[in-house]
Amino acid sequence: MRTRPILPGLFVISMGTVALGVAPGTARADLRGAPTPVTEAGCDVTVELDGPIARVTERHRLVPAGALPALASYGASLATGAVVEGFSVTAGGRDEPGLLVPAESLDQHTPESLGLAPDLGVLRLGRDADDRPFVDVQVYPVTPARVTGFTLRWSAP
Repeated sequence: MRTRPILPGLFVISMGTVALGVAPGTARADLRGAPTPVTEAGCDVTVELDGPIARVTERHRLVPAGALPALASYGASLATGAVVEGFSVTAGGRDEPGLLVPAESLDQHTPESLGLAPDLGVLRLGRDADDRPFVDVQVYPVTPARVTGFTLRWSAP
């Protein structure tokens, strides 16, 4: 996992990207791929200030290092007090919005058992070692033949 010191008033939200944040600290972000590495072809970040609230939109574009489809796994700490407001996966130039599903409902059914196509992406929320919100995103398949990525929208005071 990457750890970077940051300047007061700035928060690193993804590899090589800086956005306005709330508190100084150390941000962590990590991108991995399997069976081959995955890298970011680009990451666009917009920050809108709405009074004391910063609304952040991250658009990540991913490419595999090899010719085979890969699973991309991205994890990042968000600003203290951050709330995730949206998640979508881009595949073949089309955004597929995320759907909030309680974990209990996934215990007995999979998309295949319900006759649905497998999910293109999954976002899990948790806490990092500093008790800040942490997102874990998995996207599959990331292929060299088409644009694949994800958009994460979050806000923080």
